[in-house]
Amino acid sequence: MKNKPVIKRGRGRPRKVVNTDSPSPVVVAEQIPVKEPEPVVQPEPVEEPEPVVQPEPVAEPEPVEEPEPVVQPETTKKTRKSNPWVEHCFKVRERPENQGKSYRDILKIAKLDYY
Repeated sequence: MKNKPVIKRGRGRPRKVVNTDSPSPVVVAEQIPVKEPEPVVQPEPVEEPEPVVQPEPVAEPEPVEEPEPVVQPETTKKTRKSNPWVEHCFKVRERPENQGKSYRDILKIAKLDYY
């Protein structure tokens, strides 16, 4: 038997050389007879008579009192304090001479006459 040459794959370890000349082992399995399981016989269920239930007499329902409505405490929504500079800018923008001007120009004009 001759050994095959080792083939290298670029970097790293070389490939493993497998000897394909030797025959693979043959395994013969013995056949084992299989016994069929015996069927399981279940006993027949016994029916029990259902007990007779006497219905209870229906009593008149008691009057239900209406619960008092829950009074929610009045809560006032907190409002944030407005920014005076932003309010001033809105007022300057609403002036008729400033209609159609850009926001940048409005800020420059508002800066001149802010308080």
